[in-house]
Amino acid sequence: LVSLDLLVVLLGGATVLLPVFAVDLLSAGPGGLGLLRAAPGIGAILVSLWIAVHPLDGAVGRKMFAASLVYGVTTLCLGVSETFLMALVSLVLLGAADSVGAVIRATLLQVETPATMRGRVAAVNALVVGSANQLGDVEATLVASWLGVRQAVVLGGIGVIAICAIWRRLFPALYRQ
Repeated sequence: LVSLDLLVVLLGGATVLLPVFAVDLLSAGPGGLGLLRAAPGIGAILVSLWIAVHPLDGAVGRKMFAASLVYGVTTLCLGVSETFLMALVSLVLLGAADSVGAVIRATLLQVETPATMRGRVAAVNALVVGSANQLGDVEATLVASWLGVRQAVVLGGIGVIAICAIWRRLFPALYRQ
């Protein structure tokens, strides 16, 4: 569960590249950058409010994998977006998917972790949550410097999709939660 989160955020991290998207690729300027940076938060807020009213009952493993897959697909869509609107919508959906995954991960970690392991699991989870975005930023900028910005984001989206497929095979019990 924690490794899925780590790899999805590590490979799918693209927010550090948003200034290049806003200014160089989409000609949206500083105001556009502000909207692009806010878009994942808007998606997360909207979905969190939805979940607060309509709990995610049953098949949460499938929903978590679906949310991670959507995260990958929306990252890929951001990478190929030629318009500001497509980039904005991709980022709103990315934030929504991330929020669904975060809610499910937080719940499963509390419910499924044996009492004797909760502290250690919580520590590892805190380490991942606290560092994955920054590590993803490093990965994204390195790959962008080697391949280009769009290529780095597209490759990250493909990587997330591949991780979802591999983790589903490696951890079928998690998928069946």
